Amino acid sequence: MLKKIHKSFSRLEKILLAVSILTFFISGSFIIRGFWVQNTHTVPSDGGEFVEGSIGQIDQNFMLNPLFTFGAKSNSAEADITQLVFAGLMRYNSETETQEDFLADHTLSRDKKTYTFTLKKDLRWHDGYPITADDVIFTFRDIIQHPDFENEFLRSAFEGVEIKKIDQKTVTFRLAEPYKFFLTNFTVGLIPRHALLKTPVKNLSIDSFSQSPIGAGPYKFETISQKDPDFDEIRLSKFKDFILQKPKIDFITFRLYHSTEELEKNIDELDGVRPNLKTEDMVDTKHQKFEKLSFNLPQYIAVFINMENDIFKGKEGKKMRWALQLATNKEKILNQIPGKRIDTPLLEIDEKNWLSEYDLQKASGALKDSGWILKSKIPQEKPTEENTESDTEKTTEKAINTNNLHAVPSEKARYLKEPSELLRTDTTNNSFFITGRFPEGTTSIKVNNYTLQKFDQNGTEWTYKASTEIGTLKKGQNTYKIQFIKEDQIIDEETITINLTEQTEEPAAEPKEPETQTPETEEPTELTDDPEVQPEEPAVEPEVTKEEYRVNNKNEELTLKILTATSPSYLKDTAEIIKEQWKKAGIKVEIEALDNPELIEKIKQRNYTLLLYGQNLGYNTDAFPYWHLSQVKQGLNLSEYQNFEASILIEEIRKTHDEELRQENLKKLEKIISEDTPAVFLYSPEYILNINKNIKNVKIENLSLYPDRFSNVESWYIHSERVFKEGTGWTSFIPWFWKQIF
Repeated sequence: MLKKIHKSFSRLEKILLAVSILTFFISGSFIIRGFWVQNTHTVPSDGGEFVEGSIGQIDQNFMLNPLFTFGAKSNSAEADITQLVFAGLMRYNSETETQEDFLADHTLSRDKKTYTFTLKKDLRWHDGYPITADDVIFTFRDIIQHPDFENEFLRSAFEGVEIKKIDQKTVTFRLAEPYKFFLTNFTVGLIPRHALLKTPVKNLSIDSFSQSPIGAGPYKFETISQKDPDFDEIRLSKFKDFILQKPKIDFITFRLYHSTEELEKNIDELDGVRPNLKTEDMVDTKHQKFEKLSFNLPQYIAVFINMENDIFKGKEGKKMRWALQLATNKEKILNQIPGKRIDTPLLEIDEKNWLSEYDLQKASGALKDSGWILKSKIPQEKPTEENTESDTEKTTEKAINTNNLHAVPSEKARYLKEPSELLRTDTTNNSFFITGRFPEGTTSIKVNNYTLQKFDQNGTEWTYKASTEIGTLKKGQNTYKIQFIKEDQIIDEETITINLTEQTEEPAAEPKEPETQTPETEEPTELTDDPEVQPEEPAVEPEVTKEEYRVNNKNEELTLKILTATSPSYLKDTAEIIKEQWKKAGIKVEIEALDNPELIEKIKQRNYTLLLYGQNLGYNTDAFPYWHLSQVKQGLNLSEYQNFEASILIEEIRKTHDEELRQENLKKLEKIISEDTPAVFLYSPEYILNINKNIKNVKIENLSLYPDRFSNVESWYIHSERVFKEGTGWTSFIPWFWKQIF
């Protein structure tokens, strides 16, 4: 029938019919496409593999056990893998920058001492066993608190904590006193009791479990391979029974290349390169598939000042420390080394402080105040026919500048040496030194109730500076009462009265740096014991315009040694920049760069003057391990900083859960540390994550550790698909089409 009708059409009619049918189908397809686009949206779909490359290899120290990657190895490749394979009672949320409930929900008692964790329903290990409170007890009490457990960092975090099982889902942790940062410890992954019950704690690190782990995280361990001569490989697959948000990407593979060259040669096979300063620049612009994502960690690089070193002790030492701060131009450092400026170790507030600002003239003045002057500033004595005194006498006279001191004999001047051994009565000088000897057994000396800070009871002399510039000398009569003290008892005293009068004759030229002119044979113990000069307002001295270093009164050159690491390379680069900057203030710097094992040993022994090093706070911003006086020798207090008031504040900050009070105390602590200058804080280095543009929804803001780049890995995806929006479907086509027509 259709054939007869078709044959009855003329050629033109047939063409018109074909065009009409074709137009109908094309129009229909456009209508359907419009309906599909308007009523569907793109969503991630399952599938794909992510391959990340890094530098390293699998050896006897390679452990896929979260109890050993927590702390010292928290930024290692092993930590990356355990982040995915294992899960903790809590986890870090990079979007909110807080610890949130993960495998369990928690509550805190009213006295802030008892944490109660209740496991979520239907939790299972990768091998199918249920997760119970016994696994929690096993992880924290039976292993972490065991004296044979090798991770001292983690063991100390739970020292003294009372751990109890309430039922099969509930466990409590009772502290002796409140601790604000305690929750950060529960990001450590749980380990299965049924798999490790028979393993002695001391053998845990060498157990085969660490090469074939069983966890409860979003990805499970599949294989470990060392077959390729150029790299080792660990392959993970998504855990389909993960009861929380299930991952989209099917496989994640880690390749550990044995050299930078091998990684670079095989970079086209990778979807990402682990953020490491050795590798971040090897992905150049020709690799168009990679996107560079930059981030900072809660980390600071600083020059830690060993405050037990004599040059940094006392008031002069404080001026010296502050001079180093003022002589450091952080902005110029950051012009050469990518990073974020840091002015305080308290990264919770991280406010810029005026004490940190670069000021070379003030730095030079502070160095001068602390007893170090430029060689070119030392005045040279020109001999004349009338000047027939010995060199020692000439130098001493020049040092104390007594040309206009008019003296009368005094039988009471038993210990005074300068001004001479006579009682000086009149002067037109605005500045001079009072020096003398002291009775046997003297343990301290006071001048007008000011205790001389640099008095050395094993020496032979003492010195006090009288000057109108600093308020220890004024016009008219000045009385100086010198008391010699032995164990808090005054054993003797002397008094000297000096009258400052108007100048009536041309005075002798006063040396610019009198402190340095006392000869070694007559060297006073106190160079410039000045009760008024504080580091907050040093003298101002011009910038050093040529290579010239400072010397003290013994003509010893001011040389400081900076100890640092050979890797990462930015540490030594920073040291070189600082060396050039401090040279402008007259400081000679020597750099000692060591490999990590040797460096760690020196750090443990505190065998350094200055240490250029980094500290990563991770999840825990508690200042206690780094700045409390109890952590000087055995802890991480690298500056050997011992300030009692600061330590009290640190204790209060770590105890209180009152955020307003914490912030108030943090401000106080920041001010004390800034004024004491136990370190020159520089910057937080910038890291680069090179990742394939096809990997979607990667978020790396606010990371605390390298492994945190996987904190939202469940949301990563490679493939996508279109699906109907909620409440729509093919049945919605007719109503939609009707609306399009009318």
